[in-house]
Amino acid sequence: MKTNLFLGLALLSMAPNAVSAQENADSLYIRNSVYMLKLDMPADNEEYAHAYEVTNKAFDGINFATRYPNYNDFNLGSHHIDWSTVPTATKAEMDAIEKESAKDALLKTTLASMGVKVDPIAEREYAARLLNYFNANKFGNQLVAKWHVPQGADYKNVAAFDMGTIYEYGKVGLSEEARKVAQETGNNDMFYNLHTKLLSTTYVCVNNYRMMNAKEKSATAIAMAKVTLEFLPGIAKMAGNIAVKAAETAAAKTKGYFVRTNAYLFKLNWDSEKTLEMYNKYLE
Repeated sequence: MKTNLFLGLALLSMAPNAVSAQENADSLYIRNSVYMLKLDMPADNEEYAHAYEVTNKAFDGINFATRYPNYNDFNLGSHHIDWSTVPTATKAEMDAIEKESAKDALLKTTLASMGVKVDPIAEREYAARLLNYFNANKFGNQLVAKWHVPQGADYKNVAAFDMGTIYEYGKVGLSEEARKVAQETGNNDMFYNLHTKLLSTTYVCVNNYRMMNAKEKSATAIAMAKVTLEFLPGIAKMAGNIAVKAAETAAAKTKGYFVRTNAYLFKLNWDSEKTLEMYNKYLE
């Protein structure tokens, strides 16, 4: 499914403008910033209650800054979203992300016929509802505000915007040579010119962990192989039949419990026009 979705941004009404940037190797490179979140769902089976507790404990024990050193750990504090607080989504909102395919519909039917409990919430519904949650809670606004306060400051209470955070993260994204040149010459433009790139490469990743027992995992693998077979051209059906047989053989050996993870990736909607408007309104 499509995972690159835009966060709604209601904080600023931006006028069209442009910002120039130095066209060199360093100006074309920037570290992405990722805000990692876990979607807290109720256990869909009491059998998995303890497993969910273990998953929560493991997630809360992650230090994202050290686990993913190539990304800026740019977050708003909490790393959890309570599913019960997430708004609903209309069919039009879900269709705007991705329409349900015939293959997805057949997979649900096949799983149900095999006695597997199918998640009543489709992937596109998760994504659409999360997008509504971000808009309702002004996540885009908060992320932009945090970019424009000193590092470590409370972005909700600091009245005066500054470029401290952009400077520091921009510096991290440049090579040692570029940083040295900027510091020796006192020219910080190359840091500030990364403003647009820093904000436009800000992502929010929501992870949804669901538990499966061996029977459910095996049935899912077999169902996916069967559904794929239905959509293969005649010449490829032999290979598809082999895949189904392989899935059925593996099912007999599958034991234990498994964690299924679906991740939804959202991107902050920011461009050079918004950057210049930010400068004109708040940073001059």
